[in-house]
Amino acid sequence: MQPAYGGPPAPPFPPPPPPARRVPPAVLAVVVAAVLAVMAAAAFAVYAIADRRNAPYERNLREARALGAPAGFARRAERNAGGGTARVTFARTCAGRPCDRSDIRDAALAVTGWLRTRQGIQAVIAMPAQDGESCAIGVRTSPGRPPITRAGVALTPARSIELALDVG
Repeated sequence: MQPAYGGPPAPPFPPPPPPARRVPPAVLAVVVAAVLAVMAAAAFAVYAIADRRNAPYERNLREARALGAPAGFARRAERNAGGGTARVTFARTCAGRPCDRSDIRDAALAVTGWLRTRQGIQAVIAMPAQDGESCAIGVRTSPGRPPITRAGVALTPARSIELALDVG
């Protein structure tokens, strides 16, 4: 049949597409199970690797907790300081009044005396800062024990005293 306007004949309609092949439910179930198994294995591997990376920190945190706290100090925070080092901080107030430089000296003496009584500590020395608002404490631990890599007391801006210990 010729179109009324005299152009070329209209192309025939394309043939219908072949019917879609259905995936059997058993095959679909196997594929879904395989994908879930791979995802579970990957999640377990990530967890295991992360757990192994945290093992030094966990060991050092247990060591820091085993030290306890010096008299008059309350444990304030524990955190991972990086490289497996556990940082534990303690706080002390000065009996209802703002702490000052003389309290730093007293706190440093109390902390060094306390550290000397802890198992695995060989030597302790206090090194007061020139400004009198902090005191670094050098600690040597027994061989085989995690080192205390940083210790010190300092006067905070809130006029309390903070003790920080890095173990590991």
